Amino acid sequence: MTNLNPLLDIDILRFSITLISKKILNINNIGSIYRGKLGFSIKQISCQYEHFQNEDCSDCTLTYNCHYISLFSPISKLHNINNEKVKKIPSPVRPFVFSFFTNNRDGIINVDEPFKIIFSVFGPSIQNIAIFAAAAVHASENMGLSVRSLDKLYPENTSTNKKKITIKNWVDVCDLNSQKIILHCHTPLSMKKNNHIINTKFSFMDIIKAIIRRLRDLKRYYGNDDNMGQIDKNFYNHSKLIHCSTQKIGYHNKNRYSHSQHKLIPLSGFIGYVSLTGNLQIFVPLIKASEIIHIGRGTSNGNGYVSIITA
Repeated sequence: MTNLNPLLDIDILRFSITLISKKILNINNIGSIYRGKLGFSIKQISCQYEHFQNEDCSDCTLTYNCHYISLFSPISKLHNINNEKVKKIPSPVRPFVFSFFTNNRDGIINVDEPFKIIFSVFGPSIQNIAIFAAAAVHASENMGLSVRSLDKLYPENTSTNKKKITIKNWVDVCDLNSQKIILHCHTPLSMKKNNHIINTKFSFMDIIKAIIRRLRDLKRYYGNDDNMGQIDKNFYNHSKLIHCSTQKIGYHNKNRYSHSQHKLIPLSGFIGYVSLTGNLQIFVPLIKASEIIHIGRGTSNGNGYVSIITA
């Protein structure tokens, strides 16, 4: 029997920064720029070395006690076998996502028009939220944005005194039409099928698998236990019955240059609207979670930001 609740047992802290821009911006073009400035700010605050820009973290003796590593660039812990360092597991996914929120559906941020960046921070990184939030403000200012306020976010009807909030707490307050949902893909949604990037038509099952894959990655590194829940065959069979209309969505090609890897990193994906029709009740928790965690590839660059439009 399918039980998704354990996948949602991941501690999360969400906050927003309200900003004003002095120039027109497009949320599809600034995610990777902001991510770079956020990483720089976290390293500037965290690193003990004066010339931190030139420090190679892989050779640093403070790596496993460094806030920059834990907050922005997590690595796998190494163990010693026959005096040789061996990686235990692949590098973890980053413990955060951010979304640029504007009332304009085309993603345009107009001059002097207030907009927000909403952050979700997962797992043990929440302990260092003061550093992360300070770096987020600093990164915003470095982009020429004026900071108006910083506000902690809570699920609806949740006490502000509640110390521990999980993704499940955010999902439980969801009340959606379980017959028709429209997903707005604000930033490129990049998914894989059979180890290949999907760049043409996709199905509802592809979306569901991308959400589950993302939740499993977060749970593996930042969850409260090792329980990944249970999904039976009928769950995926049922997803085949959901009609997925992709007539109002298109594939956008996009890249960013990685200075650390010295190469272009693809950030392409689907932008637009996906209409889902059918008996969606058992999928609603996953769809709601996708709003919070982002899905697909490049999430730490702001990619995979989706929101629900009730039909």
